[in-house]
Amino acid sequence: MDAQSTAYLFTFLGMMLNASALGVSWHLARPMPGGGAWFAGASLVFLGFLPLIINLTTPWLPLVSMHNLAVAVGQAIVVGGIFTYFGKPPPWRVLVGLVGGFMLLHSWFLYVDYDVARRTVVASMSLALVNVIGAWQLSVAPWVGIRTARLYAVIAWWALVLILVLRGVMSALAIGTQTATVPEFEANFTYLLVFIFSPITLTAAALGLIMMTVRRLADERESALDEARRMALHFEQLASYDALTGAYNRRFFMTRASEELSKCRRNGQPCWLLMIDLDHFKRVNDTYGHASGDEALRQLARITRSTLRDFDIFGRIGGEEFAVMLSDVDAKQAADIGNRLREAMSAQTITHEAKQFRITLSGGVVRATDKDSVESLLEAADAALYRAKNTGRNRIEVVPDECEISPTPDLVTPTGG
Repeated sequence: MDAQSTAYLFTFLGMMLNASALGVSWHLARPMPGGGAWFAGASLVFLGFLPLIINLTTPWLPLVSMHNLAVAVGQAIVVGGIFTYFGKPPPWRVLVGLVGGFMLLHSWFLYVDYDVARRTVVASMSLALVNVIGAWQLSVAPWVGIRTARLYAVIAWWALVLILVLRGVMSALAIGTQTATVPEFEANFTYLLVFIFSPITLTAAALGLIMMTVRRLADERESALDEARRMALHFEQLASYDALTGAYNRRFFMTRASEELSKCRRNGQPCWLLMIDLDHFKRVNDTYGHASGDEALRQLARITRSTLRDFDIFGRIGGEEFAVMLSDVDAKQAADIGNRLREAMSAQTITHEAKQFRITLSGGVVRATDKDSVESLLEAADAALYRAKNTGRNRIEVVPDECEISPTPDLVTPTGG
């Protein structure tokens, strides 16, 4: 087998591997845009070398035309796939025009004015122009994420363009130096070396596309994992937090408060439970509307979070009732915390849709004993809370009663007219 036949066979096998690799990449990445066009184009280029191999043993000019048409159309499809990959419309008119013009000139120098050198110039430069469009799009499309694969693809595509141009220049230098049907310059070692580098750079360009596909798959997988984590956190919050106020919901508060109660017992720390409830909340809903009542609950939650320590456990037990688990405080400190909440709430003006009002709260504070559970603490704190309401509201009732806060007048007071 001579050097020319070896070069053609080498190229044929290389194109077969390109098509196979791009086919696997497309199959794994579906429905990622661009992969189907890359596989189709590479397959057409591979099949286009069959007529060229046949022509070595059975010379027939139409086989040369079929080879060049298949390669040119295949490369144009691959370039179109690059645009699709980046979400851009392929410039099909430009690509069809280049391929059509190439085939017209190629046919002229094949059937009318037979000239292998000029025909090779036309083929090389036309394919270079087609691939310049692809290389340019690879270069100017927005660069996002990890860039290694993209950079490799850009370098490979411009190298392919450079090799095609070099092949065209070498062919142009041979114009007029021979008229043989089998051109002597195709048997030239330098020319064959450039010819062999063409499929090598084409394979590198195909590998760059595969690397870009794999990189995007990895990015999409990471994005999907991030979204899954975000959704998991979202559902966890839905399962753990009250949607209106952002406080723990009753179920999650019971869990966290039980854990805190156990920890306090292990560490020998005092533990208190504070229950608070807005005074005359039904009157607020009836007078100002339920949306205004919701705003009052949100303001209470905001004030409570800003008053409590980071590790205090705060939850909405139901309706306008909230509970706080306080650890490592004495009776006076627990009462002070409740009293600060009471004072801050009574001083807060609630505004909603041009409606302004103030509202007070009452609370009950109880200390946990060795026999208490969170449920029993809630019951005791609830009893203390209602004693506070029955003795005047806008007060904190502490058990034991030596820390009881003196009653002050309750109010649901409109402001601003």
